[in-house]
Amino acid sequence: MTNVLVTGAGGFVGRNLIPILTQSGFKITALLKNDSERKFLPKNLPYIVTDLSKKGDWQKQFIGIDVIIHLAAQISSKTREPFFKNNVDATKNVIEAAIGAKTKKIIVFSSAAVTSIRLDWYAQSKK
Repeated sequence: MTNVLVTGAGGFVGRNLIPILTQSGFKITALLKNDSERKFLPKNLPYIVTDLSKKGDWQKQFIGIDVIIHLAAQISSKTREPFFKNNVDATKNVIEAAIGAKTKKIIVFSSAAVTSIRLDWYAQSKK
């Protein structure tokens, strides 16, 4: 069985993707930013609550994971800092943890903003 960890599991894409992955036979671990997001997940699904922008014990949880689907992203804020903290720093930390755990594959989701002419903080943090 393939072990898959999904960051941003409590977001719109994550909460819709996880049931499909589970029904397809994947063993899923959800990674959430806030415990309040747990309500969007199946009851018996293993999960981790952490801030990916900060290195920590959560990185050890990547050991034994075959695939990481990285959905976590800051999509709105009144200031610039959260976009770079949660889109740039967090992604770097996920990649470093995956390399350290010898994860076989990382799938990074983003949006059309990465190729658009938008100049807002979200688009800048995704380039």
